[in-house]
Amino acid sequence: MRAFLQVAPDTKVSVAARQWELPIARTMTRYEKFTDGQMGTAAHTAAIFSFSDHKACIYDFTSEQYRSPIRSCGLRLRGSRGEITDQTVRWLDENNTAQEASILVESREVRTEDPNPNFSSFREITGISFCGKTLYTPPLSLAGLSQDDTAIAQMLRKMGAYARGEGAAPYPLAEALQDAYMGILLREAAVRNYSEIM
Repeated sequence: MRAFLQVAPDTKVSVAARQWELPIARTMTRYEKFTDGQMGTAAHTAAIFSFSDHKACIYDFTSEQYRSPIRSCGLRLRGSRGEITDQTVRWLDENNTAQEASILVESREVRTEDPNPNFSSFREITGISFCGKTLYTPPLSLAGLSQDDTAIAQMLRKMGAYARGEGAAPYPLAEALQDAYMGILLREAAVRNYSEIM
C-alpha cells in the first residue's frame, strides 16, 4: 500500500478496522483441493488506513483469498487526475480530456509434475505493456517461474548486489519495520472493531 501511494516510512498512520467470520465453500488449502462443496468459515477484514500526508487506503481481505479460485484480488488506485482499476487506466490528458486504456498483461501457462494442487500449474508473466510502452519483461527471461518465485529471485539478486556494495538495499529496514507496524495496527484495530489507533 505504501509503495503504490509513495508514502515515506516515517509518515504517521492511523487505522480503523473490523473483522468478522463468513461462511464460504472450501476450495483450496496450502496442500489440498476440495471439490465436494463442503463449507467452512473465513475471516474477513476491512480497514481504512489514513496517512498524515493526506493519502488513504482501503484494505479488504478474506483469509481464503490467497488460494481460493472463487476469490479475486483487486486494485483501485485513485489520484487527482485519474485512477487505475485492476488493468484499466482512466486519466485526464494535457488537454483535460478523459482518456481510457488497458494495461496489457501477457502470460503463459506452466504445468509441473508437482502433486500439490497449488503448484501443478501456474501463470508465468511474459510481459506487461501500456499504450505501446513496455513496462515489464521477465528479469530472468522465461525461466518457468511463478510470480512469487520471480519476486523472491529478484529480491535475492538485489540483496546479493547490496551485500557486495553494488546497489541500494532492496527493502530498507525502516520500510520493513513500518510495514510490520502497520500490520500490528491492523490486527489490533480489527480486534477492537473500528477502534482508531495512532
